[in-house]
Amino acid sequence: MVISKLKKYYFLIICILSLCQSAGTQNLILNPSFEDQSDCPDDLGELFKARHWKAVGQTPDLFDTCGSDQIISPIPVYIPDPEFDAAYASVLISFPFRLRNDTIFREYMQGTLSNTLVAASYYLTFNVLSSPINRTNHLDVYFSPNDLDSIGPYPKNISPQFRINEWIGNYSTWQKHCGCIENIEGANFFTLGNFNTPGQDSVEFPNTEFSNRIHIDNFGLYQIPEYVELDTCISIGECYDAGTAFNGIPVYHLIDGEGLRDDFCADVVGEFEISTLIKGCDKTLRKIKVEVVVEKEEPEPEPEPEEEPLCKIYVPNSFSPNGDGVNDFFKVFANCNLDFQIKKCSVYNRWGGLVYQGFNTNEIEWDGRSNDGLIQSGVYVWVFEYEILNKGVLERRVEMGDIAVFP
Repeated sequence: MVISKLKKYYFLIICILSLCQSAGTQNLILNPSFEDQSDCPDDLGELFKARHWKAVGQTPDLFDTCGSDQIISPIPVYIPDPEFDAAYASVLISFPFRLRNDTIFREYMQGTLSNTLVAASYYLTFNVLSSPINRTNHLDVYFSPNDLDSIGPYPKNISPQFRINEWIGNYSTWQKHCGCIENIEGANFFTLGNFNTPGQDSVEFPNTEFSNRIHIDNFGLYQIPEYVELDTCISIGECYDAGTAFNGIPVYHLIDGEGLRDDFCADVVGEFEISTLIKGCDKTLRKIKVEVVVEKEEPEPEPEPEEEPLCKIYVPNSFSPNGDGVNDFFKVFANCNLDFQIKKCSVYNRWGGLVYQGFNTNEIEWDGRSNDGLIQSGVYVWVFEYEILNKGVLERRVEMGDIAVFP
């Protein structure tokens, strides 16, 4: 009974948070749009002026509206208008130079992650625009624990974890590329470029004097929440807003295997299963079993006289574990005139993951840290199981609620 109530409570919390999930999103890539610069780029090969970025193979470029008109190149450079703010990077993924079936050299650019990646699944996204006439059929991303320093124009013995095996280029507008990645735990850096084996590229260049220069912007790397199954019961006429993004990741929904809009409004009695999947890789994030019932109107019961509570548990509705000495702890205590003990205190995140648990105490004082470090801002669910000795009878009770965590 407790488990059933808890699942329903999680579902209600998730439904509320689905309207503002992007607020808690953490992009794990530093300076993802190249806007943070040490100086305005005024020549080619100045990717190093974008903080947390560097060239590890040849000379990738940085363009910005503050200085792109000052760039003078020995070859024509296709410089489009920025789509996302004022800056973007540029990298050559193939340079045939009169060859029509391979490239002479390639360029590689390395970015930095905000922290070491843990064992989990991740969602990668970035936008590409290329020369309107040239295209190549490979683009890759390699995640590494260490700084690659310099890998040259033809890196060997590198197996990228993310590959795009399709035509890259000849875009009329910026194109979004995205997908899910596994097995990149321990990474602190990532490198973008063409890691395909030399001699196996396909290229299309009407004028083979020049290259397939692609422009890159608006990177994003997000940790994918663990898969979860939930269930709930709603009445005919009620709606569930599934949303278009989950933790910053674009999603779509299926109801009993069929396509679903972003909301589900119950109009018939029955049981339904709503699945949420990630766009670009079709990975299932969650499944919700929904039972639709007819809500019966029942006469309101006569109010019962309120009994004076024997025990009162005091739980805060928010705290901010930022170390400033003000409201840093999640403190729970009881005012009880009976023998009392909290048997178990559990705190869960929005996906049902356990972040804290305490046992056999009369007072809880939690500093907001879990096994993964300090928890993120957001709304969490708490559950207390406690015992009281009332007139010689040991009673076990359960209470639950939510707590808001602020930075």
